[in-house]
This record gives sequence, structure tokens and C-alpha cells, in this order.
Amino acid sequence: MVVPYVALEIFDQGPSENSPYADEARPNVVRGLFGKKRTWSNETAWQMCCATPWWQNRLEETCRLMTEREGIGGLYLDVMQGAGLPCYWTPHGHSAAGGDSMTGGMHDLVERCFNAAKQANPMTIITGENCTENVIDVIDGTLTVTLWPENKAHLFAAVYQDYVKRYGTEMSTGTGYQGRFTNEYDQDAFFLEAASLFVQGAQIGRLRLRPRDAALSLSNPDQTPMIAFLEQILGYYKSNATKEFLSYGQFMRPLQFRQPAELPLMTYSRGGDYPALWNGVFRNPEGDLAIFLANASRQDIPFVSKVELARHGMSADAVVDVEQIDYTGEITPVEKDVSGVVALEGTIPGRAIIAYRLSE
Repeated sequence: MVVPYVALEIFDQGPSENSPYADEARPNVVRGLFGKKRTWSNETAWQMCCATPWWQNRLEETCRLMTEREGIGGLYLDVMQGAGLPCYWTPHGHSAAGGDSMTGGMHDLVERCFNAAKQANPMTIITGENCTENVIDVIDGTLTVTLWPENKAHLFAAVYQDYVKRYGTEMSTGTGYQGRFTNEYDQDAFFLEAASLFVQGAQIGRLRLRPRDAALSLSNPDQTPMIAFLEQILGYYKSNATKEFLSYGQFMRPLQFRQPAELPLMTYSRGGDYPALWNGVFRNPEGDLAIFLANASRQDIPFVSKVELARHGMSADAVVDVEQIDYTGEITPVEKDVSGVVALEGTIPGRAIIAYRLSE
């Protein structure tokens, strides 16, 4: 279904400021400290003040009409962030780039767009770009950076995983331009991104389709391992044994590994070194745990982890059965009637995902 792009802070005034609504928009442009109109980044389009009633009315109308007339499946609110660009023009009715005028203005703008679309069609899905806590109460999902240094700890997911759905940006498909690999790390980037997103309960990022560059193809033999990795991820979301944890579970603190003593690292083609072995622990409403291990590297990795049940939300006297679950849904008993500490150990193959369920 079509999901149109709506820019929350950009207005195209036309080559000679002659576009529709340009005259009305001009007084509502963000102005700097000395009163100069601001443009979006280094471009020519005007940067609109998100706190002005005129701009809020205009975008509310846009979202309502798009939903009513075009039969869209949702709206993607871009240029969102957590606040508008600081505006010093007090005739707009706010302080000179102070107080909560820009954060409050952004929240009000998103809320009006959200309500307008939902009133026209309650099933419309509203998502936004890299938003902060300030606006997650008025969206259904948020675009997040696919892999970022802060994602090594998954801090945002630890707080908000069960509150707002998150999904990544464009995935690295390993082919660069014209379907060619540009360096040895390009083929690994996809697995780092997919593993990190999967174990924190986020949706995989956007995949391009042919004939666009960097597309993922079912017929490109170099990309067969990527398709196989996606098959594993989809399998766990389809399996009755694991899908409730990934879709509705509470994201818990990660495992501590005794082996490997230091997690092997992989170089990310977009910069930085990241763990090859990722893990995510989820607790369902009944109190059971599911643990997912994802190996983004090409090498098999032996692992040993001692899972303290109380550390992951279970009672200190809990007694659990341990099962290993394959992405196909096959369940293999591992150990029964374990209390206190559960020992997980084995070897996870390269570019593979395995899961365990600990149930009382």
C-alpha cells in the first residue's frame, strides 16, 4: 500500500517564490537570531516553524485529505526529530528559541497530523523519522538508524521496545552500484544490521527492489546468504513458539557470556567495529523467556552463558524447562526442571540464528 512522504518542516516555495501558498507560508518561516529566513540545510526550500498555527493547520489538512481522497495505507512523517529548528521570530507567538516552544510545537504538529489521519481512517499507520521520546505517544512506529555505535547496547529498545515499533533505514545489500561489491566488508554489513535489529525486536530496514542500485535479488548468487538469513528471521516471527516474544514480549537485559571471553568483532563498511555475536532476551506476559542468538560472521562461534533466572525477571525459586527452537518451528528439549541458573552452551554456525525458550 502507498505510504506518502510528508515533510514536517520543509516548504517548497518555487523558483521565484510563486508556488501555491507561498505568500501565506512566508511569514511562518523559521528565522535566525537576526531575522533572516532559514532554508532546509544547504537547499533552497524554506524551513518552516513547526510551532506556528498556519503551518500546523496546513499539514493537518494535508494528512486528512491524503487519507480521505487517496486511500493510502499510512503516512511517513519525515524531518521529525524531537523538536523543530530553533526559531527566533517571536511574532510567531513563541519565545525566542527558548523554553519548550520547539519541542512542544513539534509534538503538537505531529499530534494534529496523527489525529487527522486516524479520524479519516482509524487503520492508517503513522510512522516518523528518528524521533525521540517527545513524540512517540502520537505515532505508531519510528524509523531508526539501522546500525549506530549506540546500538551496541540497545538502550532505546530497553526502555521503549514494548511501547513503539521501530524499523531500520536502507539495508546494506553488499552490491554497491551496478551490482558490484566495493570492498570485502560490504558482504558482511547486511548481517550486522539484520542481527542487531532482530535481537532488539525491531523490524528489518528497507530493502530496495530492482532496477534500483543496491537492490536485493532472489536471483543474485552473491546474495543467497542474505536471503537465507532473512528466511530465518521470518521463520521466528511465523513460529507459534517464538512470535509472541518478538511481537509482544518485554525486552530484557542481555546475556553475559563466559565464552567467548571477548566477543569477536566485525568491521562495518559504514564505519566502526561491532560484535559478531548478538543476543536478545524477551519475556512474555506469562513470564516465560525466549533467548535469541544471532551470529553475523561467517565463522562458527562456540558460546557458554550462565543465565540467572532472577536477573531476567523470573522469581528466584522458578523451575523451568529449556527448549531449543529452530526457525522452522522445530522444538528440541534441552533440559527439564532447572532452577536458579540455566547453562546455555553450544556452537552457533556462521550467519545463523538459534533460539531457546525457558518456560515454567
